[in-house]
Amino acid sequence: MPELPEVEVIKNIIEPHAKNQRIETIWTSGFKMRSQLTASEKEYVTGRTILNVFRKAKYLVFEFEEFLLLIHFGMSGRLLMYSRTTKEKIFSPKLKHIHVCISFELFDLYFQDPRRFGGLKLVSKSFKPLTDKYSEVIEFGIEPLDNRFSEEKMYILAKSTDRSIKALLMDGKKIGGIGNIYATESLFRAGIHPKTVSSSLGLTRCSRLVAAIKYVLAEAIKLGGSTINDFSDANGEEGRYTRAHLIYGRVEKKCLICKYTLSSVRQNQRRTVFCLKCQNK
Repeated sequence: MPELPEVEVIKNIIEPHAKNQRIETIWTSGFKMRSQLTASEKEYVTGRTILNVFRKAKYLVFEFEEFLLLIHFGMSGRLLMYSRTTKEKIFSPKLKHIHVCISFELFDLYFQDPRRFGGLKLVSKSFKPLTDKYSEVIEFGIEPLDNRFSEEKMYILAKSTDRSIKALLMDGKKIGGIGNIYATESLFRAGIHPKTVSSSLGLTRCSRLVAAIKYVLAEAIKLGGSTINDFSDANGEEGRYTRAHLIYGRVEKKCLICKYTLSSVRQNQRRTVFCLKCQNK
């Protein structure tokens, strides 16, 4: 699943092309997805100009004058750009599993999603639903790359729950955009066991954790994100941060720091890899 760095990479590529551009048409496949635009919503968006493109947690957001179009990538979604005006293609996608095509004057954006866990939502600028199709207001936690995400903020969040620290990091209503990959990598760099009770963390460990999170996310963005199965950016390039992983996906291999054999545990239906020596409870 694309996490914060992967969506940020996609945003950085698409923004200069899509910002201030008018949507000419929107096509949808008709297949069931996590969420999909209705015929009336497509008609409502068509002809509107995108004022801004930004990322919110794991969502890519197109901002219009009165509303927002949110794109969630689910497990296998990606956006691909295809030029409409020249023979030289921005990126030539394999036209399989395409479920949305957003057409502009100069290019098309294809939303490709083999597993169909991704989707599009139309919401107000307060992230409230515009139609009865969506019942809940979308809640986002603090952005981990924001200056407000400090050791004090992490300490307050940790003290508010007795859940494991790994579960807290992946709770999008508390901290936006961190998934299994970057929670695992950050906890390892901070030397914190993933099953540590959040409320047991003091300021010192919260400080180490915040520094690790910010470093890991920034490096991942710089290297184009992580390609585990099928992620690629809007230019079709795979993420290079996969080669920088210290622990994710390395179960039963030797720890790169202490050479101890790495262990794993199931948490919230996800495998978490950790080092018993480097990550003390």
